[in-house]
Amino acid sequence: MAIVFEKRMGRMRILKCFLLLVLLFYWEQGTADEARTARKKHGGDIRGEDDPLQKVEADQSSAVVSSGDIFNRNIALNSMCSYTHATIYQRGAFARRAHDGSYKTYWGIPHGVESAALEISWGLATIIDRIDIYELDSHIRSYRLEIDDGKGWRLVEAGGKIGPHCVISFAPCLASALRLSVTTDGKGGKIAEVEVYNSRSSASLPRYGSRRLIDAMRKAGTAVILYDGSPFGFSRFGRELIAPRERGCCLSNRWGRSVIRYICSRLGIDTVETGHGGVKLRLGTNVSRMEFDSSRDIIDQLRALSRDVGLAFYLRDSLLIIGRSIGPLTDRDVSEELRRLLGHDPALNHWVAQGKRWDGVITPFPQETGKTFEWTGFRVSIVPGTNVPAWLKYVGTHSIRTWAGAPRIMKRYVKVPQDIRDRNDFERYKQQLRARPEQSGLVDFEGFRKKWQSSLSFEFGTCNKLGITVLNETGPKDWDDRSWAANFHEWAATYALTYYLAKYYGVSAHQFGNEPDRYLERCSDRRIAFRLMFIADAVHSAIADVNRDCNRKLESIYTAPVLASDYVGRIARVMMRNLRIRYDGRRSDTDLVQLFDRHRYSDRPHQNALEVRRVKKMMQAEAGRTIGQVFTELNFSTAGNWRRPHITFTNDTANVFTSVAAILGAMMECGGVYGVFVFKVCTLREDDTPVFFSNTMTCSCYRERDPGVPRTKTTEISYTSKNLEACRLFAGSFYGSRPLFKTRIECSDRQYQAHTTFDAENDCYYVWSVQGNDWQSYDLIFDFSKLDVEVGALVTVEAVTSARHGEIVAQIELPSDRRVRLRQPAKSVILLKVLRRKTRKIIIPATADATVGQGQNAEVNRGRRKWLGVRRHSNPSLNEISFIRFKLPRMKAQVRHASLQLFGYSINSHAYDGGFLFRIYTLAENNWHEDSITGMNAPNLYRTVSSAVNVDLQHYPVGHLTCFREPRVLAVDVTRVIREAIQRSQTEVSFMLIREMHWKDENTDSMYARIASRETDDPDHIPSLRIDTSQ
Repeated sequence: MAIVFEKRMGRMRILKCFLLLVLLFYWEQGTADEARTARKKHGGDIRGEDDPLQKVEADQSSAVVSSGDIFNRNIALNSMCSYTHATIYQRGAFARRAHDGSYKTYWGIPHGVESAALEISWGLATIIDRIDIYELDSHIRSYRLEIDDGKGWRLVEAGGKIGPHCVISFAPCLASALRLSVTTDGKGGKIAEVEVYNSRSSASLPRYGSRRLIDAMRKAGTAVILYDGSPFGFSRFGRELIAPRERGCCLSNRWGRSVIRYICSRLGIDTVETGHGGVKLRLGTNVSRMEFDSSRDIIDQLRALSRDVGLAFYLRDSLLIIGRSIGPLTDRDVSEELRRLLGHDPALNHWVAQGKRWDGVITPFPQETGKTFEWTGFRVSIVPGTNVPAWLKYVGTHSIRTWAGAPRIMKRYVKVPQDIRDRNDFERYKQQLRARPEQSGLVDFEGFRKKWQSSLSFEFGTCNKLGITVLNETGPKDWDDRSWAANFHEWAATYALTYYLAKYYGVSAHQFGNEPDRYLERCSDRRIAFRLMFIADAVHSAIADVNRDCNRKLESIYTAPVLASDYVGRIARVMMRNLRIRYDGRRSDTDLVQLFDRHRYSDRPHQNALEVRRVKKMMQAEAGRTIGQVFTELNFSTAGNWRRPHITFTNDTANVFTSVAAILGAMMECGGVYGVFVFKVCTLREDDTPVFFSNTMTCSCYRERDPGVPRTKTTEISYTSKNLEACRLFAGSFYGSRPLFKTRIECSDRQYQAHTTFDAENDCYYVWSVQGNDWQSYDLIFDFSKLDVEVGALVTVEAVTSARHGEIVAQIELPSDRRVRLRQPAKSVILLKVLRRKTRKIIIPATADATVGQGQNAEVNRGRRKWLGVRRHSNPSLNEISFIRFKLPRMKAQVRHASLQLFGYSINSHAYDGGFLFRIYTLAENNWHEDSITGMNAPNLYRTVSSAVNVDLQHYPVGHLTCFREPRVLAVDVTRVIREAIQRSQTEVSFMLIREMHWKDENTDSMYARIASRETDDPDHIPSLRIDTSQ
C-alpha cells in the first residue's frame, strides 16, 4: 500500500508541475498580448524592453548623483562620465563603468574583438603618480597605458597581462586624461576599475572641500549637513542634491518627507513605511516612529528624529548638522566653509576674470575647416489655440520637424480603385492622379480640407510667418507591399499630402515612416529597398508636380530610413546600395534619398561623433560615396529611461544640457551632418500633471487665468528648461551651412570644446564654449587677434548654467589686445557674439515704468516708486508685475545688437541664494501711463493672477533674467524686438516683467525681485535699452 501510495503521489507531483508550466505559458502569452494591445492603444508610444531605442540607452538608467566618497582620493572616480570614451560600446558595459567606484560593474569588450581602447578624463591637469587597473577575467593579453596633459599623449607603460589588480607607478607628472589600449584573446574582456592617484600627497581632493573640512568629517564619523533653503546636502558622499526628482528647498515644511529620507539614507537609519504617512526608524538598538506632517515645523521633526535615534543635533545661523560626534563640524572655520558650500548655487560667479593664471586660451582663425549644420532645429507640434507659436518665435529656430503623417491624415481620403491587380494598373492610376492631383477623383480633397485645413494652416502657416523650414514625417513605415492595391493606397496618401503641403506652404522635405526598424527587419533586402524607394517616388513626384503646376523651384528632399537602432546594419546598407534604383528596378539619374535619417539618444559626445564617422565609412563601402546625415530625434535619453523611478536627471540638470551641447559641437566638427532636430519642444496634454522626467524640453500646464475664463483645450508651454535654452543659443547661431573656422584650444582639459562660425548677414562671429568639468570653474582667454575684428567692437556673452537661464551675463567692448577674459563655471555653456566692426552705442533710459499689484492692491498705482517688483504669491495681494516703456529715436543705421538692461536683486525668506527667475514679454500695447496704470487696467495681464492674457506672435517672451541676493546688472537680448519695431515704424516699445506659474501647484512664495526704477537715486541703475548700430 505504501509503495502504491508513493507512486500515486509521484504522478500527482508530475501532473502539478505540468499544470504550472501550462499556466505560466498562458500567463506569459497574456502579458505579451497586453503589451501589444497597450502599444496599439497608445499609438506605439509605450516602449517595451524590445524597443531599439530603449536597448540603446539601457546604460543611462542610473545617473551619478554625487562624486562619491569624500575620503577616497581616486582622482578618476566618477569624473566627467559623459566624456569617457571607448572604441567599443557594448550595451550593459559602457566605458563609464570602468571608473564608477564599483568592482562589480565593468567596461566590456565583446567576443571577437581583439583590440580596444578606453579614455578617461578628469578635467584640468593635476599631479599623478599611480594608476591601478582591475580586471575581472583573464582575457587581456597586453596593454598600453598613456597619459595626456593637454599637449599630447605620452606612453607610461606597456606590458602583457593585466591580471586581477595591476599597479603602475611612475614619477609624478601633470595629467588630465589616460588612455588604456588592450589586446585580447578574442573571448571578451572586462575592466572593472581604473583608479588614478597622487600617492605622495595625503590631501583630500579639492572637489570635496578643504583638508580642514574633510578632517572634521572624518573625526565626526557619520554626519549630514543641511542649509536653510538649499537643495543640497553634505555628507561623506560629498555635496549632492537632496531630492533630485523634486523641485523644492530643504528645511521647508512641505519638503519634510524628502529631507528625512535623505538624512536616514546618509546616516544609515533603517526606514520602514507604515502607511498613512508614517515611518518606523531604527539606528542600532534605537527605534522611533514618526509621521510626515507638512503642517508641523520641519526643524521640530528633525530635532525629534535625532533625539529618538540617539544622534546629536546642531542648528546655528541656518546651518543644521545631525550626526554622532559632530563637535569638529561646529568649528567656526569649518561651519563657514559648509555655509559657502551649501549656501548658494555652485555656478554663481562673476564672469569677467582677473589675474594672471589662465586655464585655457581659445584662438579662432579665419581658416575654414568645415560647415555648420544646415538644419539646427527641434521636433515641434504647433497645436492650434496654444502659445506654441510665441515660444517658437522666442526660440528663434530656423527649422523644425513636424508630424503631419500621411497614414494618420490623408490615407482615409484616398479612393482606391477596385480594379488594381498588378503594377500596370498601379502605374495607370498613378499617372491619372499626377495629371490632375486635386481633381482626379482619386483623393477626396474636399473632405480632407474640411477636417484638416484649419489645423494644418495654423501649424504650417506659423512656420511660413516665422521663416521656418519644415521637415515633415510624412510617409508610412509598414503595409502589405505584396498587394498593388495596398501599395497604391500608401503611395497616393503620401503623394497627396506631400503635394498639398508643398503647394500651399512650400514644404519640400519629407521623411519615410518613423522608426521602422522592427518592421523592415522582417523584410528581405528586396522588400526593404522597394519600400524605401517606393515612398521616395511619391515624395519626388509630388514636389515635381507642384513645380510644374505652380511654376515653383522647390528642392525635393527625401530622408530615410529614420532608424532607431542599428545605424550601419542591414537596413542602412540596403538603402545605400539602392540609392539610384527605383522601386520598379529602373535606374535614376539622381539619388532617390537625399539624407540618411536616424535617431540618437545619448550623453556621450565621443560616441556620437564616432557613429557619424562609422556611418560615413559604411556609405563609402556600400555606395562609393556619402550623403548627408540628419538626426531627426536627438536628446540626452529616451522618454522610457527618463520615466524610470530611480532616474535623477531632468532637462535642467547641468550634465544633461552640457552633454547635449557637447554632442552638437562634436558632431558638427565631424562633418557630413546636414541637420539635427532636438527632441522635443513640447508635449501638450489634456491633463496638467507635471512632466519633469521626459525628453520634452519644456513644462506645460493649464496657465493661470481669472475666475470664469475658460481654460484651453490642452495645456500650454509654461516653462523652458535649461536644455532648451542651451539648444536655443546653438540653433540661432550655428545653422545654415555657415563656415566653421579653425579654433585652437590651449587647455589641459582635452574635453573642453570651442567652435567658431561667421554670420555674414549680421557681420559677426559666434563662439560656442562648452565646459564639462564637474566641479571646477575655468578662467579662459578668448583671443580674437587672428580675426578681422576691430578694437572696441561689442562682445556679448550669453550663458546657460545651473544659475543662469540663457541671459546675457557680460557685454564687453573688445580691448586693445583683442582678448576677452572670462570665468566659465563648471558644467556650463556660453555663446559669445562678436561684432566685427565697432558700433555706435545708444543708451535709451526708460520713459515710463511702474509696478502693479493684484487682490487688495489691484487699484493702487505704484508709478513713482524707486524700485520695480516681480513676485508671484499664493496671496494675490502680494503679486507684483512690472511694466517698462522706451521711446525709440529715429535710426537710419542698421541695428546690430540691442539689449534690455536692468539693475536688481532678489529677496528670499530662506538663507540659500539660488536665484530668482522671471520672464520678460514684449507688448503690442504702448498706451499705458505710469501715473495711472494699476492691476485693473494693465495691458495683457489677468486681474487676479500673475499671468499674461495673450502669449502670441505680438506678445511673446523675449527672455528670462535671474537675480540674486547681491545687486547686479541684468541683461537680455532684445535685438529682434527693436528691429521689428523700427520696421513697423513704431516710436515706442514696452516690456512686461512677470513671474508666472511654471508647473501645476508650484509654490513661489519665498522669493521675489527688486529692480531699480527710473526714479532711483543712482542714474546708472535706471532701466535702459542699449542699442548698437552700424557707424
